Amino acid sequence: MNEKERFPIVTLLGKGGIGKTTTALKCLHSISKSEEFDLIIWFSSRDIDLSLDGPKAVKSKVFNIQDIAVEFCNLLEFNSKSTESKIEYFKKNLTQSPHGKILYVFDNFETIDDPLEVYNWLYTFIRHPNKILITSRESRDFKADYPIEIGRMEHDECEKLIDIYTGKFGVKDIVSTEYIDKLIDESNGHPYIIKILIGEVAKSKKEVKIKRIVAGRDDILTALFRRTFDTLSPSAIRVFLTLCSWRSAVSKLALEAVLLRPDNEERIDVEEGVEELRKSSFIDVFKSELDNSEFISVPLAASIFGKNELQVYSERIAVLNDRELLLQFGHAKENDFQKGLKPFVVKKFSQIGKLIEKKKMKEKVPFLLKQVPILEYINTHYNEGWLLLGDLYKELNLAENYIECLLQYIKANPSSSEKRMVWRKLASIYKSHGDWKKESHALSEICILPDTHISEISNISNRLITRIKNSENIDKEHKEIIINTISDVFEKRINESSNGDDYSILAWLFVHLKKLDKAKKYTNMGLKVDPTNTYCLQLMRKLSNKKRKK
Repeated sequence: MNEKERFPIVTLLGKGGIGKTTTALKCLHSISKSEEFDLIIWFSSRDIDLSLDGPKAVKSKVFNIQDIAVEFCNLLEFNSKSTESKIEYFKKNLTQSPHGKILYVFDNFETIDDPLEVYNWLYTFIRHPNKILITSRESRDFKADYPIEIGRMEHDECEKLIDIYTGKFGVKDIVSTEYIDKLIDESNGHPYIIKILIGEVAKSKKEVKIKRIVAGRDDILTALFRRTFDTLSPSAIRVFLTLCSWRSAVSKLALEAVLLRPDNEERIDVEEGVEELRKSSFIDVFKSELDNSEFISVPLAASIFGKNELQVYSERIAVLNDRELLLQFGHAKENDFQKGLKPFVVKKFSQIGKLIEKKKMKEKVPFLLKQVPILEYINTHYNEGWLLLGDLYKELNLAENYIECLLQYIKANPSSSEKRMVWRKLASIYKSHGDWKKESHALSEICILPDTHISEISNISNRLITRIKNSENIDKEHKEIIINTISDVFEKRINESSNGDDYSILAWLFVHLKKLDKAKKYTNMGLKVDPTNTYCLQLMRKLSNKKRKK
């Protein structure tokens, strides 16, 4: 707020009761002691007062631009019977006021009739050195110059608040350290909920079950969530109620995979829905440091509110079906997201495997194929999933599907060691199918990988030579491409070998390419490494005989 030439509008955003107004007031008390502004004018759209006894309905003073202008003129004693003149006077004071520098504060901005229209109007006329401070539960329709999100309190901040209010209510001796930790966890660091819960302890004179209290206070749930919930888009509502149907942190990827599957008739914009819920403070989104995957959790109070709404939701059956699919990813606590995506994806594929085992033989393949859209969506974001899906296909003898999964895995460009592992599997499959062309291609890909050991390149080369010798019906063009590819790699790395056999195998590749000078070169090099090497000696005699015949 002290920046003179920047950020004419600052917005404090956060869920109801999180402390936006308190933060604003604390800031204003500090500003009032400075000479930064000559006037601070407060406009309230508050319709609910969140007191310690519970939410109380209050009358809002401003609903629209006209109300704001009239309130401003009343405060500054500008007398005019015309609403238009009052609006004009307010406009001029936003731009440049005869009263000096003014800080305009709009509390509970989301309750104004049309927040976007009012915001755009204010933004049009506000000029430095005047500024605007807004508190709001949401900012989906407008973006301030400097938005600040007021999130939940940290653990130590919660402990300080609890210490103050247990002392105020005289219940410090009643609450245990364990209960305090549970209270902080279940309230999700929400200061208003913490105060209410301590108040309930004071009434009961004992530790009370937190979830039961929150669930029994419909007035609190309505005050905190109803107004914002009613403005959510259909996609955000569907996402929220799906999350509330199960008390667990959920992988964002899992949520997308389930809600975007083809047989889900309702078209849902999950990405937009999640972002809308986050901005409206209905959910918390966490990111794993391990793999940057995102996880979503719903705080207890919001979850209970959502479960109540789910009871009357028209798509309730569809939500419950979605929940069954989400359950297969396994239950997760809030801190489990640090483990990353892997354990939840593995759990999902494991559950599918177990369900397949329980099916009758004729039902196994159709059941798996029905799950494929969800599984493939996961795999587009989690590459190792292709190997897990491939294993399911393999168990059901769906060879072509298995091969396709292995190829999809390679396309995502995993590490060299992982590629080599998969190319080995493919080479083995193609060999069992008698597909020499694809087998040799897989083997050549292994050789090309930079950290493939020289001994493996040599073994593959020998395997190719043996196959060529023992087969008459080999595509000559393909054979030449494969041998050229492997001999090029082998030649560049032959100095890594101290085994005469490797030199003889490389020499044989050049024999097949009719590059006899190179064949002789590497035969001689092999004999220098191992003068008694049988293969090099035999090949040298063969090459010498060919030379004499010429």
